[in-house]
Amino acid sequence: MKKLLVLTLACIMLLSVLGCAGTDYKKATELFNAGSYPEAEALFLSLADYKDSADMATESHYQQGLKLYQAKDYASAIAALETIPDYKDSADLVLDAHYQQANALFESGDYAGAAILFESLAGYQDSADKILECKYRQAAAVYAEGDLANAVAMFDEIRGYKDVDALYEEASLQLMKETYAGVVTLLEESGTWFYNGGSDTEINGITFTGWEAKIDSAYIDGNGMHMKESSTVPFTVNDEALTVSLESGYDLVIPYSVNGGVLRLGSGEYRTYDMVQNDLLGYWTCRYTSNVFGVSLGNEVNMYIDAKTITYEKANEGYNLPRGQYYYYKKSFSYSLSFGRINNTSSGSAMFLFFNIIDNRAVVLEFTRVFKPGSRLPGRNGYSF
Repeated sequence: MKKLLVLTLACIMLLSVLGCAGTDYKKATELFNAGSYPEAEALFLSLADYKDSADMATESHYQQGLKLYQAKDYASAIAALETIPDYKDSADLVLDAHYQQANALFESGDYAGAAILFESLAGYQDSADKILECKYRQAAAVYAEGDLANAVAMFDEIRGYKDVDALYEEASLQLMKETYAGVVTLLEESGTWFYNGGSDTEINGITFTGWEAKIDSAYIDGNGMHMKESSTVPFTVNDEALTVSLESGYDLVIPYSVNGGVLRLGSGEYRTYDMVQNDLLGYWTCRYTSNVFGVSLGNEVNMYIDAKTITYEKANEGYNLPRGQYYYYKKSFSYSLSFGRINNTSSGSAMFLFFNIIDNRAVVLEFTRVFKPGSRLPGRNGYSF
């Protein structure tokens, strides 16, 4: 009799529990259908294994995340859906929510923050393009603020995008002009720099004005010096060299250094007027032969150059002179320097004296004959042939 009573009570309790679970399940379903997903989820979870309560709890969680996503509350949607990444399209919704967050930052002008988010999306939709656009707008803003160094670096990262190449060149040029203005001032103050034109009788000169270089060229022959057509071309500067863009399409690269405010081009092969003047000071000599009616006759020219005057003397064998005798000529005159020329500024006949840069110094030429450093003026009786 007692056993029957216990069994009856157990059945009554089970029916009571089942009845309560059924009631809660119905209530949870009503909450779910009404869109009260957090409350429905909590109630479904309390029902444990009753019917499909566990699945409905997950579905309620998903629907709440979807609802937040559709309401554009992307941060909350991500927080909800990230906990069920393998359920339905939760992972896709999370990815798109991040994308929409990045777009919102982009539209607000937070290009740095937007770029970071777009970069985390591994090429989702047009994220790659948006990254470029973010960087483009960041660089453009930095450029507009006048931060040239950072603008150049930022444009360099996205070369090829839109008009970046042109902006990069423009910003680089402005940065160069700002950075190396002192070098250009020294170049302008130095005047013309002379350098060898490719042979002993060809000379070039380069003169810098602003950010342009004027190149003049001349050649010497038996009739004197002849100027070629000059050209004016742009140049650039970096920490080590000038790069002159020649009309031929080639670049003339000239190393430079500045020490104590003194500019030096190359390693001695480029000479200013002051350098040329200093190089020419001292004794010079040239010995050569000439052919007169098939007879080889000796000639020797010596000169002494100081800061203002040239003392010039020449001795040469004569066709009809006895062997050992020679003609002798001596003259002193003031002079000045111009492009490749040593000009006689005293009265009297012209002296066809020139200079060129050979072996890193200025040397004297008489027509095409190249002089070498001498040691004395032999005088009227000091020559022998």
